[in-house]
Amino acid sequence: MGIFPTGPREIEQIVPVENIDPLTCRDKFKGDVDEHGVCLIRVRMHPSEPDKAELLRLNYISRGSKPEPKYVTGP
Repeated sequence: MGIFPTGPREIEQIVPVENIDPLTCRDKFKGDVDEHGVCLIRVRMHPSEPDKAELLRLNYISRGSKPEPKYVTGP
């Protein structure tokens, strides 16, 4: 009996796709657009089913930016 799982694991990749408008990227592909205008899509593939892929929601946060706080301060 081993410590690590030995079966096939899921493969997850982030794929850049150019020439797609931001609305289609977010609504149809569950992706997000980076600061250069490239649509980024997160794809999960299962080795046991090579003909199928699953799109996962992606929220892109650019490098060096901080997420805005969700609370409001002041009167």
